[in-house]
Amino acid sequence: MSEFTDEEIEKINEDESEKTARDFEEFKEAVKLGRCSQCGESLTSFKEEVPCLHWLLLPDGFRKKHFKKLFETFTYDRIEAFLRWYVNVETPLRHINDLREEHDGDKVKALTIQCDNLEWSFSIAQGCLEGKDGKHGPHYHFQMRVDGRPLHNYSDRHIKLSDYELWMLNIEQGKDPQFKRRDSYGMGMQGAVDDVDTERLLSVMRRAENEESATFHVGTLLEADAGHMISGDDIADLLEESRCTGVPMHQLIKRLEHVKAEVYIEPGPGVPAAAQRTPVRPGRRKRD
Repeated sequence: MSEFTDEEIEKINEDESEKTARDFEEFKEAVKLGRCSQCGESLTSFKEEVPCLHWLLLPDGFRKKHFKKLFETFTYDRIEAFLRWYVNVETPLRHINDLREEHDGDKVKALTIQCDNLEWSFSIAQGCLEGKDGKHGPHYHFQMRVDGRPLHNYSDRHIKLSDYELWMLNIEQGKDPQFKRRDSYGMGMQGAVDDVDTERLLSVMRRAENEESATFHVGTLLEADAGHMISGDDIADLLEESRCTGVPMHQLIKRLEHVKAEVYIEPGPGVPAAAQRTPVRPGRRKRD
């Protein structure tokens, strides 16, 4: 088996990064024009004979029965990537909750994506990959809600995973040392935790106009140096300045003398809650 030199690998990565950047720009411009970069039609169009990823945006005419054709046409990674890119066109990170600590611990992969009144979520447990139920083989589960009401439940069907998709999942889990996959333009909250330098992230933050839609919640613990006190008036002045200028408190607090500050970051209220998988009720039959 032939091997690549470090220089060849670097060139391949650069070329792929440039292509991905071009693809995302084309995707973004198409979305802003209300068109689908995949099929070229309007994002609100629906042609039953031509399955397209923009069906996931619920165009008029799309019904639950059409999911089957969608899953037969597109692989898991394409469906996930489309949704990640689509929601990140408006606001990066915030709409994608792929935080491992907020999803069930036994999941190989789980994420929740939300935009406006639509919510999509994916669930893959180790048993799903191994096909432990004995009849479905490797598969994943998908859920979609509209205005909080279910359109497609996790329990509605077992969606087949191909060998290619299993290979891609192995790469995501770091099981193939030759490859590393990273969601750049489709990055969610977990990617921000893993791949973005905390100091850089804090330095570019701005105060949210509406705190209920904030991507991050930043807290600051203050401790005065020995022999000194923290002035309440100074804190009040900084809070007012933060409100007027949009500069977050964790940046302004650096001006205080003889004070130690510990800053911590948490997902903000604008990040969707992780969708949990609800077991099928006894006696209820699942239909494909």
